[in-house]
Amino acid sequence: MLSVQNSLEPKIINNVPLNNDTTIEKLTVNGSITFKQNLNVKNSINNIKISNKTLLLKSGNQNFAGNLTLPNLKAQNLNTNQITKLKTLKVKDLVIGGYLNRVSIPVLVKRALKKSGNQIMEKPFSCDALEVDSFNVDGVISGKKVPDDFVMINSGEYVVGQDVQFLKDLKTNKFEILSSLNNISVTDDGTLDILLTESPYVQYIPTRKTFENIIITNPINLLYKIRNAKIQQYNPVTIDDNSYKINTDVTINGPGKVTGWLKAQDLKPKDAQRSFGAILDKGLKLSDTQISVHLNFTEPLNLNHTKTDKVNSLNPLEWLLQASNTTQIVKGSKTFLNNVHLNGQMNASRINDVDLHALKHEVLKIAGDQEIFGNWNLNRVVAEKG
Repeated sequence: MLSVQNSLEPKIINNVPLNNDTTIEKLTVNGSITFKQNLNVKNSINNIKISNKTLLLKSGNQNFAGNLTLPNLKAQNLNTNQITKLKTLKVKDLVIGGYLNRVSIPVLVKRALKKSGNQIMEKPFSCDALEVDSFNVDGVISGKKVPDDFVMINSGEYVVGQDVQFLKDLKTNKFEILSSLNNISVTDDGTLDILLTESPYVQYIPTRKTFENIIITNPINLLYKIRNAKIQQYNPVTIDDNSYKINTDVTINGPGKVTGWLKAQDLKPKDAQRSFGAILDKGLKLSDTQISVHLNFTEPLNLNHTKTDKVNSLNPLEWLLQASNTTQIVKGSKTFLNNVHLNGQMNASRINDVDLHALKHEVLKIAGDQEIFGNWNLNRVVAEKG
């Protein structure tokens, strides 16, 4: 083994002197070798024939008759009949006389989609993805009519009669769902079967719910029971066969409805002056026939039948009723300050100090026959017969 730290300049190798015209039939180098002067290779290097027809030179014009495979190429000018399997091609000026991707250049100019500039595509066009500033289609897109089968994002009202999936956020002024939204069904009144965090209307939950943690910031109306030890005393009586006992006062701010039996020490409406207990203790039942206490009615009272000793310190037996089916007898002298109109018959002894019994024989009637006795002074008499 020979190790050379600096350069090695041999003058003789295998009894062959090294000069400017040294010829070596075969040379094997395990490392690297540098030739400071010209080197002529008649056969090959690494099984590659050394020739300007097989090697691509950095400078100078070259013509290649066969196929040439290159991992990367950068040239000032390139003329070739065919270039295949190019991943990226960057040129300042490209002149193609034949085909590009097996398509003629005139057809490619007419049918290919440009990256910039306006174009009119007269025949069907297919692409994986398309992003443009302005897009006008006279036919169909992916088999869909434009604009009949599309929902425009800038204007218009649309009815979509099939399932729709939005992959990104949706913004709209009005959105009506007829069936379901993310597997949330639409109720019969057209609303989603969800509980809103902020709603201007009263929301009803008719089914059973189980929460791990819930914070109630506003009053709620309970129709069923909340199964929690801390708020057990505030639970309403549920509609079932079980009995419930609440050992403290309960205030119901909203309407209440009891469909079964309710046993309470007392009940008092919100704006009432007295509770139900006070009314039952001191009040009167409508079915009572005898009342042993003094009553003071502040409102009009309508009764079909009543029997009492005094009403407003007056004896009802001494009243003259406005409507009665029996004859009423009035005893004592009566003075009426206003006119009196009688619709029925009346019998009286004296009116305005006039004896009505004597008046019957002394008054001249308008109709009917009469026998008149005594002396009478008449200013004028008109009679049919005399």
